[in-house]
Amino acid sequence: LISSLSCYARINEFGFIEAPYRRVTNGRVRESIIITNAGGTKFNIGDIVEVGEVLEENTAAKSR
Repeated sequence: LISSLSCYARINEFGFIEAPYRRVTNGRVRESIIITNAGGTKFNIGDIVEVGEVLEENTAAKSR
């Protein structure tokens, strides 16, 4: 988790860490990337296989 955060995250103008996320629609990972901080996530966060691949029916996810 920490290494992926350090590779893809950035610091915004207020000093908060922002990380990229990809949306999933109907079990498929979309190519668009959303940059958000921890306080701005109002969605579930889970694992993906590859862009465009169908996700497993059940996956572990973080929910706020």
